[in-house]
Amino acid sequence: MDFYFKELKSNSEINQFWEKKRQYEESDIFPNLPESGAELDEILDWFRSSEYYELIMDLHNSPTEGDSHLEFVFIYNNQQEYVGFTTYKIYYSEDSKAFILDFCIDKPFRNQGVGSRVVSELKNHLKAKNALYIALNASNEHNQRFWQNQGFIPQDVDEYGEVIYFCVL
Repeated sequence: MDFYFKELKSNSEINQFWEKKRQYEESDIFPNLPESGAELDEILDWFRSSEYYELIMDLHNSPTEGDSHLEFVFIYNNQQEYVGFTTYKIYYSEDSKAFILDFCIDKPFRNQGVGSRVVSELKNHLKAKNALYIALNASNEHNQRFWQNQGFIPQDVDEYGEVIYFCVL
């Protein structure tokens, strides 16, 4: 099965993206975070805030000179079924790093090898856009195992103490 990536441009498409992202966060990300109590509340408040939304939209609407916009992307299979979404930004002005902020395979397509095949095609897609490598954070142990199985190596830690995974294209 082949997959293709539709970069979302219109306000209507981007609103659909935010609906899918919020559903994914509420059903898959937030319940699986290791934090609890006040620390968890702080994380949830941040991701649900208008400040977070505006930050993400600013990355999309106002790229830094020489870099790509933050791309909102829906993933479809060759039968034109929605499979999931991703967001990424390519930092050409630094070292042509593609940073993946979000990656979600819709529940009906999970545990069938779809995610691995999509990642393989996403690597080709980003390479065709002249990215040299991909970086990302993984939100939990399951995601960490998934990305390591896709050839990503934990190599660095960001300013928040989160591990950054890298894969050369």
